Amino acid sequence: MPINRLLKDKRAPEEVEFLNKAFNHALSLLGVVDRNDPLCDMVARKVIEVGALGISEPREVAEMAVAGLASYGKAASVGGLIIPNVTGWHFSGMQAARDCVCF
Repeated sequence: MPINRLLKDKRAPEEVEFLNKAFNHALSLLGVVDRNDPLCDMVARKVIEVGALGISEPREVAEMAVAGLASYGKAASVGGLIIPNVTGWHFSGMQAARDCVCF
């Protein structure tokens, strides 16, 4: 799991468990199944960053991490698929399908 690899410093077992729960929830929100996906590393780093803010719920950390990835233009979730944000526009769910013009 990428997040364990990034947690090299000494952290309490409770904190490691907390960050792992947040990480797994974030991957679930994004629909990422393959833990070897390069996106996992970005998600892990963002979860660690958000986790340092002192939020007490793993779900909140996960949601903020996913939102942070999209707001920084790294990725957006559309219907469970991760797409790079190359235009600076962000869509979610079926709204993207309605707004998309396909050629």
